[in-house]
Amino acid sequence: MIKRQKCILVVLFLLSLSTTMLSQTIYDGKLIVKESGIFNYKLVLNIDSNKKTVSGYSITDEKGKEETKTLVKGTFQPNKKKINISEYEIVSTKAKASDVVFCFIEAELEMKMVENDSTLVGKFTGRLFPKKDICGTGGVFVKQPARKKIKKPKVPTQLPKEKIAPPAKEEKIEAKSFDIVTSNTVLTWSSDSALVEIWDQGNQDADSVSIFFDGKLLVSNLKLTDTKVKYKVPISKTSEHMVSILAENEGKYTPNTAAIILHDGNKKYQLLCESKINEMKTIKIKR
Repeated sequence: MIKRQKCILVVLFLLSLSTTMLSQTIYDGKLIVKESGIFNYKLVLNIDSNKKTVSGYSITDEKGKEETKTLVKGTFQPNKKKINISEYEIVSTKAKASDVVFCFIEAELEMKMVENDSTLVGKFTGRLFPKKDICGTGGVFVKQPARKKIKKPKVPTQLPKEKIAPPAKEEKIEAKSFDIVTSNTVLTWSSDSALVEIWDQGNQDADSVSIFFDGKLLVSNLKLTDTKVKYKVPISKTSEHMVSILAENEGKYTPNTAAIILHDGNKKYQLLCESKINEMKTIKIKR
């Protein structure tokens, strides 16, 4: 009788554990640090929907020279679909302590569904430990790709037609075109705003991009066509600004190609951005 009661208690205990089991989610993406650059950023989060808490860890610069794993804790607001996280303890790092000042991330992230992908988007503040002095600001954009159903191949009813190579893309930008990242260009600005125009000037092959300004998401998964899409952003004298382009796919023909014009009053800069999937490129503006 005693043994049977113990067995029942064990079963009830295991059932109680299963009902409060944490849901682990892996998000991969970018950390956009204002005036510093863009870094690979991964979040592995255990989200407890009952206690409305979040725990886990982050990885900055994964597989890079300064890869750092940091513990994360926070809260979950299911009604608002928001997660607040704070980094608080370094687990491991490849960086030398003498070369790096560790900046702990605090962020409020909004949960969204974009093209069947679960994303976390929001702003962050970096703070030094233990004084809590601000050491950086910017944006977080990470996503968890959804599992895609495998489609059964269709049995052809007739012989396949001979494949025809896609036509070469026609380059219409006459001004000097350059890769935004490798050029490492800082544009000197005159006016108090910038008008950003972006489109696909070649073959319309369903290229999609996300656009950020100083780490803040302007638009997610924008499908590029031959119609220019325009965004106006403020340019201040007090800080350096960043316009960043993230390639969400490579369309039918690689690479992802976006034509961009940045307007500084009557002056304009014409750029051509070619990227692989999940590659982010940026250009800096200083007034």
